Amino acid sequence: MTTSAHYSMAMDLMRSGVPVQAAAAMAGVSSISVAALPVSRPSRPSYVPGPRFCQPVKSLPPREPTRHPTTPHDAVIATVESVARRYGLSAREVLEKCNKRHRAYARHQAMAEVQARFGLSLPRIGAIFGGMHHTTVMEGIERHHARVLWGELLIAAGGVR
Repeated sequence: MTTSAHYSMAMDLMRSGVPVQAAAAMAGVSSISVAALPVSRPSRPSYVPGPRFCQPVKSLPPREPTRHPTTPHDAVIATVESVARRYGLSAREVLEKCNKRHRAYARHQAMAEVQARFGLSLPRIGAIFGGMHHTTVMEGIERHHARVLWGELLIAAGGVR
């Protein structure tokens, strides 16, 4: 086999996708001289997925119910009702979205008591109170605590009897 035949064999191997070093070794020529050959290599080899990718998708098992349902249990409702009675409202009026001050104050106090008694997370309390964002719940609880502190300061200063 002549040298030109070796180079043409290396070029054919490289066109089929064999790396330069391997093609040079198979053809029995220097890899440096083979790398200098003007070979038009395929720009992108065609991709055929293997058999493990062509299998049908299995149906997923049914989802388990969530651990904490969005509906509150009776003790939380009882806490909301007791706060609502103190403000002269119903539990429904406390839970629904309304920006009137006396309802908002009752709702803030109910959120603070629910968090203190049951230790629920802010997103969970927000779900109970009509799908509120957890930052809204946090703000309401903070405002309630600020009102309580302000009232205690007024009583201590002798301004309110």
